Amino acid sequence: MEYLAYYERIRAFVLDYWNYTKTKSREWLGPEPVRWNILPDGRILSPSIILPPSVQAQTYVYSPETHRLTLHGQTEGRYRPLPFLSLKITNEIVGSIDISDWVGDIRANPVPTTITPLQLLTLWSFVTNNYVPCRNVTLSWANQDGEEESEVIP
Repeated sequence: MEYLAYYERIRAFVLDYWNYTKTKSREWLGPEPVRWNILPDGRILSPSIILPPSVQAQTYVYSPETHRLTLHGQTEGRYRPLPFLSLKITNEIVGSIDISDWVGDIRANPVPTTITPLQLLTLWSFVTNNYVPCRNVTLSWANQDGEEESEVIP
C-alpha cells in the first residue's frame, strides 16, 4: 500500500507540472488555430457550435493549418484552387486591403460554387484576427476567367 501511495503522490506531482507546462505554453504560443465551418447560407461559424446532420452534409470546413476548404465528411479527392484570382476591399475607414495572395493559396475539395467574396473576406477576418467593417465597402475581385467584378455592400 505504501508503494501505491508513493506512486500516487509522484503521479499527482507530475500531472500538476504537466498541466502547468501546457497552460504556460498555450499562453506563450497563443490560441490553437480554429477550423471554421462555412454554411451554405453564407454564415461562418465556429466548430464549437454543433450542426444538425442535414446542414453538416452541405458545410465546408476551413483548416488554417493546411489552408484548405473541405466538404464536411469528404476525405478523398483532388484539391483545386478557388475560382477567384484576386480579392480586394476598399473602405474609407481601412483604406484598401488586398487579400489576393491569401485567397490564391486556398485549395478546396470539391470546389464550392456558392462561395462569395464576402464570405472569403469574413473568413480572412476571422482567421487573421483582423477587423474589417462589412458596411459601406467595395469588394473587387477577378474570377478565374480574368473578368473583373465589384460589389458595393451598403
